[in-house]
Amino acid sequence: MIKQTLLIYITALLFLVIISIPLASAEILSITISVDGLACPFCAYGVEKKLKRVKGVGSIDIKMQKGTVTMTAKQGQSIDFAEVPGAIKDAGFSMRWMKLTASGTIMEEGSSLFLRYEGPGEQLALKDVGPALRDKLTISKTVIVKGDVTGKPGAPWSLKPESVEEAAK
Repeated sequence: MIKQTLLIYITALLFLVIISIPLASAEILSITISVDGLACPFCAYGVEKKLKRVKGVGSIDIKMQKGTVTMTAKQGQSIDFAEVPGAIKDAGFSMRWMKLTASGTIMEEGSSLFLRYEGPGEQLALKDVGPALRDKLTISKTVIVKGDVTGKPGAPWSLKPESVEEAAK
């Protein structure tokens, strides 16, 4: 009787552990931005200080010569990319462009494709998808997409994919 009860508890616990492990994490993994006027270490420090406050940012790599900043997400979190333009503006600079790498699920609504991920915003419209990439965007499949982000705070954001690969299982 005790063995049966113990076996039931162990089986239930094992089941709960298995279903709580995500099969594929869906999140904004990294963001690279171009910042106008990023010319000195003091400027870089001001930008870094503001970007560290953006939800999900784990590490920041600033390349002053190129005028770029790359943010990498904290383990298991998604960067809130919609906060990035405001953080750059608060630091006294302007952002020229934004590229991101995201893991998510391809979804279709009507004739439009979206990348659904976990985190603020939860989806990006996929725009200007060429035929070569379109073939890699299988509906309900988890993929890693790299591309250019367009949009403005308070307006819908979209992603123009440059590359797509199937996420590791």
